[in-house]
Amino acid sequence: MKKVVGIILCLAVIGGAGIYWFMERQAAGNQYARTLPQEVVGTVNLTNLAALTDGFAATALGRFLAKDTVHAIMKEMGAESKELAEYDRLYDSIAQVMTNPAFRAVFGDDATVALLPPDEKLLTERPIPALRQSLVVVARTSAAGALDLFSRMLDSASVSRETVDGLELTRVTLDRNQVIYGITEGKTVFLAYAPATIKRCLADAKEEHTLDKVAAFQEALAFWQAAPQKNTYSRVYLSVPQVAGLLAGSTNPEMRQSGEMLRGVTTMYSLTFGTDQGLESRARSTFRYDQLHEMVKSAVDAAAGSNQSLHLLKEHTLAYNWASSLRPEMLLNALSANKGEVQEVDRAVRQYLGVSLDELGRAIGPQYGGVLEDIVRTALFPVPKMTLFVGIRDRSIAETMLAALRRTIAETGMTTEEQEQVGGHTIHSWPVLPDPAAQPAMVLTDSMLYLATSKQAIRELLESKAAPDALAQPVAASLGGELGERVAKANFGSFVLYPQRMSRQTGQAMDWLAGILATTKNISISRLNRELVQLMRSTDLIAATSHLTKEQAEWTMTIRKARGEQGGNGGK
Repeated sequence: MKKVVGIILCLAVIGGAGIYWFMERQAAGNQYARTLPQEVVGTVNLTNLAALTDGFAATALGRFLAKDTVHAIMKEMGAESKELAEYDRLYDSIAQVMTNPAFRAVFGDDATVALLPPDEKLLTERPIPALRQSLVVVARTSAAGALDLFSRMLDSASVSRETVDGLELTRVTLDRNQVIYGITEGKTVFLAYAPATIKRCLADAKEEHTLDKVAAFQEALAFWQAAPQKNTYSRVYLSVPQVAGLLAGSTNPEMRQSGEMLRGVTTMYSLTFGTDQGLESRARSTFRYDQLHEMVKSAVDAAAGSNQSLHLLKEHTLAYNWASSLRPEMLLNALSANKGEVQEVDRAVRQYLGVSLDELGRAIGPQYGGVLEDIVRTALFPVPKMTLFVGIRDRSIAETMLAALRRTIAETGMTTEEQEQVGGHTIHSWPVLPDPAAQPAMVLTDSMLYLATSKQAIRELLESKAAPDALAQPVAASLGGELGERVAKANFGSFVLYPQRMSRQTGQAMDWLAGILATTKNISISRLNRELVQLMRSTDLIAATSHLTKEQAEWTMTIRKARGEQGGNGGK
């Protein structure tokens, strides 16, 4: 049973671990789609899992998760032997599966998990069993006797042959409630909980009523051509209308609401692949704008403008985040069915911001975000040098909000407000501590409300002559042509994190925390600090963007390893 859990875990979450290491073998393309029915709800295709594991131990993540490393960290923090043993069991349950020759032979080259349409009545009454009965794993393998190899992985399983509806299946019994059926057709292995699921796949393949002939899947296939098959790590395909239909039939109100939010969305597909520099992940969703849910349509509308905070992403920035999705009026519409909740939120907004909930919705958004420039060590504790911002749509209401915030701070009696004029704007600051890095400040401009942990950050922002909607040349050069263009043109969201650059400040902050823990709790985190810093140094940057039009949404993520780190395209 533990090995079954390990297999499922590996097939389901291997994508997350694949960030740090990749493979070189040739993928089998879309051949799995020629064996699945056209009505498939979704597929997750994973390629080259065997090669994926080969270099893992030598990567930064592999070293961080190694038993000896984790043991050293846990022992310093006072862990007991049983806790170390529990980690070892978890580690071994995955490692034994991923290094098992049988697993590598059956699933190591090309494995797909697919969900067929479940029985609607059973889905309503017993959703988990219904979904399980509709799952099928399709694996492409050249190994002889693949099903026998699979059964050998399961020490406690009993294997027999069973004929169901004319199909001679291999029956693998794990326990009284766990039975898996399998069959081999040429180089393709089918595994499922229900024989009927395998039968449908084989029947539809014989009739050529298969997924590869669906127009939406063909769109996904064209999208996946962006990466060489030999470097591709995963491909995901979702028939969103079918997903929405399943959610709409749920007895859970929140699930039904999620299905309603998917109205008008037609497809969603993604691709993850290795490069010489690290990892690329791209996704696209297509939709019919006029059929979208009002909240989704509002998000598309909000993405029409350009990013007015690009100038805040500087040459030495540690982290930057921006989005164009803040639409308080849509939240108000979503809450409108619950009058009591609306009134409660409205009272809180009036108390702290001096305006109504409706006025708040008209005053701010849709752009908001923040930037982390540094982590500064003050006399007492580390302080982030950080600036938060939110777009302003109605300055008059925003001024009322600012006045209310200032009154609230004044009523605490903690500090006295200071004011400074810079470039025609008034900086309001509060010297909480003598250190300049710990003097929170805010300023209201015609387009933004800025809040920072230091007055100096606000002053520098106001004195800057940089265009707010353009990347600084050194930043664009550092990101590189394609990535820099993606960040600059993203109209719904962008995120940039520099782990290697941030490692020094993180280590210093953890040193400060370590001193407190050593004194108050008599524990040490020095090994954790050292290993975490090493892990951060292995990654140069992580960047994600999202871009919306009235026809589609696109998401991208780039993870670029630091120089000298193993990973990416075959570790090159």
